[in-house]
Amino acid sequence: MCKLCNEKEVIVLGMHRSGTSLMAHILSKLGVNMGRTLIKKNYTNPLGFYEDIDFVNLNKYIIRKLDKDWKNPPDNSELLKKRKMFDKRIKKIVEKKRGKLWGWKDPRTTITIELFLPYLNNPYFIVCYRKKEKVANSLKIRGINKQDAYRIKKVYDNYIKEFFNRYPSFPRLNVQYENIIKNPQKEITKIAEFLNVQVSFEKYNEIKKIILPRKNLVRKKIFLRMYELFIKAIKYPDKIYGFLKRKLINKTGILL
Repeated sequence: MCKLCNEKEVIVLGMHRSGTSLMAHILSKLGVNMGRTLIKKNYTNPLGFYEDIDFVNLNKYIIRKLDKDWKNPPDNSELLKKRKMFDKRIKKIVEKKRGKLWGWKDPRTTITIELFLPYLNNPYFIVCYRKKEKVANSLKIRGINKQDAYRIKKVYDNYIKEFFNRYPSFPRLNVQYENIIKNPQKEITKIAEFLNVQVSFEKYNEIKKIILPRKNLVRKKIFLRMYELFIKAIKYPDKIYGFLKRKLINKTGILL
């Protein structure tokens, strides 16, 4: 598929909460253009999602058109039957984003990737994995129970397996989230070699700083959550009062 071999598209695949944001952040530091307009960070992802909003909106549109969502994605056969509905939109966004070393990350791409293939010149795939227990714990913040988390992860993992069974010749690098945390130097080197990019000592140290100890990440999450609640309290004081009132009644039985 190498129509323009001097161009390289780097696509991050993987289940939600599997380290795809960290991977996209690392890729950005390595010089991969991951998009100009990115989803804003919040308390669930205090270092940022590194998701190009155009690809996120496109993937949501595709999946929604089949009356599905990221928790209950469509079958690949359903997507391929409807591909003509999305061809123009996909072609337009890919041509808009195209560059020498560029890519994108959105876990939903794990579901939609086959629709993009006709418009990619030289795709390189980085596939992120994480232990299912850790994924489930991380998804609790979105109100998803353990069994549902396991089910969703299995669906995404099967999508990846089937995709590469159909396209085994595509360049692919599997990365385990736990390995990045445990041995960042080894994993950063592996990623750089896969993409054939140079990493200076200064750049390595810069990347290492974003792989924070867990306690620092928790502090950032708490701070961002408190900030978001503070902003909501200013914008919607009546709603916040109503929420606190209901909580107090439930806990004490006292009617304010």
